[in-house]
Amino acid sequence: VITQFWTSVMFSKNVVGTANATSAGWGNLGGGAANAIMPLLLLAFETSIPQDTAWRVVPIVPAATLIVVAIGLYLFSDDVPQGTYKELYASGEREKQNGLKMFAEAAKDYRVWILFLVYGGCFGTELVMNGQLATYIKDYFGASREVAGLTASLFGLMNLFARSVGGIVSDLANVKFGHRGRHWVFFTVQFLVGVTMICFSLVPPSQFGVGVFVLICF
Repeated sequence: VITQFWTSVMFSKNVVGTANATSAGWGNLGGGAANAIMPLLLLAFETSIPQDTAWRVVPIVPAATLIVVAIGLYLFSDDVPQGTYKELYASGEREKQNGLKMFAEAAKDYRVWILFLVYGGCFGTELVMNGQLATYIKDYFGASREVAGLTASLFGLMNLFARSVGGIVSDLANVKFGHRGRHWVFFTVQFLVGVTMICFSLVPPSQFGVGVFVLICF
Protein backbone atom coordinates (compact mmCIF):
# COMPACT_ATOMS: atom_id res chain seq x y z
CA VAL A 1 0.00 0.00 0.00
CA ILE A 2 2.88 2.38 0.73
CA THR A 3 3.82 2.34 -2.95
CA GLN A 4 0.53 4.07 -3.74
CA PHE A 5 1.70 7.03 -1.67
CA TRP A 6 5.13 7.02 -3.27
CA THR A 7 3.87 6.86 -6.85
CA SER A 8 1.29 9.57 -6.12
CA VAL A 9 4.01 12.04 -5.06
CA MET A 10 6.60 10.96 -7.64
CA PHE A 11 4.54 11.09 -10.86
CA SER A 12 2.58 13.90 -12.51
CA LYS A 13 -1.20 13.67 -12.85
CA ASN A 14 -1.09 12.78 -16.56
CA VAL A 15 0.66 9.45 -15.86
CA VAL A 16 -0.04 8.84 -12.17
CA GLY A 17 -2.87 6.44 -13.00
CA THR A 18 -0.49 4.19 -14.92
CA ALA A 19 2.15 4.43 -12.18
CA ASN A 20 -0.30 3.64 -9.38
CA ALA A 21 -1.93 0.80 -11.30
CA THR A 22 1.38 -0.81 -12.27
CA SER A 23 2.91 -0.67 -8.79
CA ALA A 24 -0.29 -1.95 -7.17
CA GLY A 25 -0.78 -4.59 -9.84
CA TRP A 26 2.72 -5.98 -9.47
CA GLY A 27 2.19 -6.02 -5.72
CA ASN A 28 -1.03 -8.00 -6.09
CA LEU A 29 0.79 -10.26 -8.52
CA GLY A 30 2.23 -11.88 -5.42
CA GLY A 31 -1.18 -13.32 -4.63
CA GLY A 32 -1.18 -15.21 -7.90
CA ALA A 33 2.42 -16.31 -7.49
CA ALA A 34 1.68 -17.61 -3.99
CA ASN A 35 -1.25 -19.68 -5.24
CA ALA A 36 1.00 -21.28 -7.84
CA ILE A 37 4.13 -21.75 -5.72
CA MET A 38 2.82 -22.69 -2.27
CA PRO A 39 1.20 -26.02 -3.30
CA LEU A 40 4.44 -27.01 -5.01
CA LEU A 41 6.45 -26.02 -1.93
CA LEU A 42 4.08 -28.03 0.23
CA LEU A 43 4.55 -31.03 -2.07
CA ALA A 44 8.33 -30.67 -1.72
CA PHE A 45 8.10 -30.41 2.07
CA GLU A 46 5.89 -33.50 2.21
CA THR A 47 8.67 -35.58 0.64
CA SER A 48 10.87 -35.11 3.69
CA ILE A 49 8.55 -34.46 6.65
CA PRO A 50 5.09 -35.78 7.67
CA GLN A 51 2.10 -34.21 5.91
CA ASP A 52 0.51 -32.94 9.14
CA THR A 53 3.75 -31.09 9.89
CA ALA A 54 4.52 -29.88 6.36
CA TRP A 55 1.49 -27.63 6.03
CA ARG A 56 2.43 -25.96 9.32
CA VAL A 57 6.06 -25.43 8.29
CA VAL A 58 5.65 -24.25 4.69
CA PRO A 59 4.29 -20.76 5.63
CA ILE A 60 7.71 -20.01 7.14
CA VAL A 61 9.04 -19.50 3.58
CA PRO A 62 6.84 -16.49 2.64
CA ALA A 63 7.07 -15.18 6.22
CA ALA A 64 10.88 -15.13 6.10
CA THR A 65 10.79 -13.53 2.65
CA LEU A 66 8.46 -10.82 3.93
CA ILE A 67 10.75 -10.07 6.87
CA VAL A 68 13.78 -9.71 4.56
CA VAL A 69 11.87 -7.37 2.22
CA ALA A 70 10.58 -5.31 5.16
CA ILE A 71 14.09 -4.85 6.54
CA GLY A 72 15.38 -3.83 3.11
CA LEU A 73 12.50 -1.39 2.67
CA TYR A 74 13.20 0.20 6.05
CA LEU A 75 16.97 0.49 5.52
CA PHE A 76 17.17 1.60 1.89
CA SER A 77 14.01 3.59 1.05
CA ASP A 78 13.19 7.29 1.46
CA ASP A 79 9.86 8.71 2.62
CA VAL A 80 9.51 11.08 -0.35
CA PRO A 81 11.63 11.88 -3.44
CA GLN A 82 13.37 14.69 -1.55
CA GLY A 83 14.62 12.34 1.19
CA THR A 84 13.47 11.20 4.62
CA TYR A 85 11.02 13.18 6.74
CA LYS A 86 13.57 13.37 9.54
CA GLU A 87 16.12 15.07 7.29
CA LEU A 88 13.55 17.40 5.73
CA TYR A 89 12.17 18.46 9.11
CA ALA A 90 15.70 19.12 10.40
CA SER A 91 16.63 21.25 7.37
CA GLY A 92 13.36 23.18 7.41
CA GLU A 93 12.47 22.13 3.85
CA ARG A 94 9.29 20.49 5.10
CA GLU A 95 7.01 21.63 7.89
CA LYS A 96 5.88 18.96 10.32
CA GLN A 97 2.14 18.32 10.05
CA ASN A 98 -0.40 16.76 12.35
CA GLY A 99 -1.39 13.42 10.83
CA LEU A 100 -4.66 13.17 12.75
CA LYS A 101 -5.65 16.68 11.68
CA MET A 102 -4.95 15.85 8.03
CA PHE A 103 -6.98 12.66 8.32
CA ALA A 104 -9.88 14.53 9.91
CA GLU A 105 -9.82 17.08 7.09
CA ALA A 106 -9.96 14.34 4.45
CA ALA A 107 -12.72 12.54 6.35
CA LYS A 108 -14.99 15.57 5.99
CA ASP A 109 -15.27 14.96 2.24
CA TYR A 110 -18.11 12.51 1.49
CA ARG A 111 -16.37 11.42 -1.70
CA VAL A 112 -13.58 9.91 0.39
CA TRP A 113 -16.08 7.59 2.09
CA ILE A 114 -17.72 6.63 -1.20
CA LEU A 115 -14.31 5.61 -2.55
CA PHE A 116 -13.58 3.87 0.75
CA LEU A 117 -16.68 1.67 0.38
CA VAL A 118 -16.08 0.94 -3.30
CA TYR A 119 -12.42 0.08 -2.75
CA GLY A 120 -13.31 -2.05 0.26
CA GLY A 121 -15.70 -4.08 -1.88
CA CYS A 122 -13.28 -4.29 -4.81
CA PHE A 123 -10.06 -5.13 -2.98
CA GLY A 124 -11.95 -7.11 -0.36
CA THR A 125 -13.26 -9.35 -3.11
CA GLU A 126 -9.75 -9.78 -4.48
CA LEU A 127 -8.42 -10.81 -1.07
CA VAL A 128 -11.21 -13.36 -0.64
CA MET A 129 -10.57 -14.74 -4.12
CA ASN A 130 -6.83 -15.04 -3.52
CA GLY A 131 -7.45 -16.81 -0.22
CA GLN A 132 -10.31 -19.14 -1.16
CA LEU A 133 -10.15 -19.67 -4.92
CA ALA A 134 -7.80 -22.66 -4.89
CA THR A 135 -9.97 -24.45 -2.33
CA TYR A 136 -13.11 -23.60 -4.33
CA ILE A 137 -11.64 -24.97 -7.56
CA LYS A 138 -10.46 -28.14 -5.81
CA ASP A 139 -13.81 -28.80 -4.11
CA TYR A 140 -16.21 -27.55 -6.79
CA PHE A 141 -14.47 -28.63 -10.01
CA GLY A 142 -12.68 -31.64 -8.52
CA ALA A 143 -9.20 -30.50 -9.56
CA SER A 144 -6.05 -31.75 -7.83
CA ARG A 145 -4.39 -29.53 -5.25
CA GLU A 146 -1.57 -28.56 -7.62
CA VAL A 147 -3.88 -27.86 -10.58
CA ALA A 148 -6.24 -25.89 -8.34
CA GLY A 149 -3.36 -23.75 -7.08
CA LEU A 150 -2.02 -23.12 -10.58
CA THR A 151 -5.50 -22.25 -11.89
CA ALA A 152 -6.20 -19.93 -8.96
CA SER A 153 -2.86 -18.21 -9.62
CA LEU A 154 -4.20 -16.99 -12.99
CA PHE A 155 -6.46 -14.59 -11.11
CA GLY A 156 -3.54 -12.85 -9.43
CA LEU A 157 -1.07 -13.22 -12.30
CA MET A 158 -3.38 -11.17 -14.52
CA ASN A 159 -2.11 -8.17 -12.52
CA LEU A 160 1.12 -8.48 -14.49
CA PHE A 161 -0.53 -6.35 -17.17
CA ALA A 162 -4.29 -6.00 -16.57
CA ARG A 163 -4.08 -3.42 -13.81
CA SER A 164 -1.56 -1.37 -15.77
CA VAL A 165 -3.96 -1.36 -18.73
CA GLY A 166 -6.64 0.06 -16.43
CA GLY A 167 -4.28 2.83 -15.33
CA ILE A 168 -3.32 3.65 -18.92
CA VAL A 169 -6.98 3.86 -19.97
CA SER A 170 -7.71 6.04 -16.94
CA ASP A 171 -4.88 8.43 -17.89
CA LEU A 172 -6.13 8.62 -21.48
CA ALA A 173 -9.66 9.33 -20.27
CA ASN A 174 -8.29 12.04 -18.00
CA VAL A 175 -6.55 13.72 -20.95
CA LYS A 176 -9.72 13.70 -23.06
CA PHE A 177 -12.48 14.22 -20.47
CA GLY A 178 -10.73 15.44 -17.34
CA HIS A 179 -11.13 13.81 -13.94
CA ARG A 180 -14.70 12.77 -14.79
CA GLY A 181 -13.19 10.47 -17.42
CA ARG A 182 -11.40 8.59 -14.66
CA HIS A 183 -14.74 8.18 -12.86
CA TRP A 184 -16.35 6.60 -15.91
CA VAL A 185 -13.45 4.19 -16.42
CA PHE A 186 -13.60 3.25 -12.75
CA PHE A 187 -17.36 2.69 -12.87
CA THR A 188 -17.21 0.64 -16.08
CA VAL A 189 -14.47 -1.64 -14.81
CA GLN A 190 -16.17 -2.21 -11.46
CA PHE A 191 -19.49 -2.95 -13.16
CA LEU A 192 -17.91 -5.50 -15.50
CA VAL A 193 -16.06 -7.11 -12.59
CA GLY A 194 -19.41 -7.62 -10.85
CA VAL A 195 -20.96 -9.13 -13.99
CA THR A 196 -18.09 -11.58 -14.56
CA MET A 197 -18.11 -12.58 -10.89
CA ILE A 198 -21.79 -13.50 -11.16
CA CYS A 199 -21.05 -15.44 -14.37
CA PHE A 200 -18.24 -17.34 -12.64
CA SER A 201 -20.59 -18.39 -9.85
CA LEU A 202 -23.00 -19.85 -12.45
CA VAL A 203 -20.49 -22.09 -14.22
CA PRO A 204 -21.45 -25.76 -13.62
CA PRO A 205 -18.89 -28.17 -12.09
CA SER A 206 -18.54 -30.07 -15.37
CA GLN A 207 -17.36 -26.97 -17.28
CA PHE A 208 -13.93 -26.43 -15.76
CA GLY A 209 -12.52 -24.88 -18.95
CA VAL A 210 -15.36 -22.36 -19.11
CA GLY A 211 -14.74 -21.51 -15.47
CA VAL A 212 -11.07 -20.81 -16.19
CA PHE A 213 -12.01 -18.56 -19.13
CA VAL A 214 -14.50 -16.55 -17.05
CA LEU A 215 -11.96 -16.34 -14.22
CA ILE A 216 -9.39 -14.80 -16.56
CA CYS A 217 -11.99 -12.29 -17.81
CA PHE A 218 -12.86 -11.49 -14.20
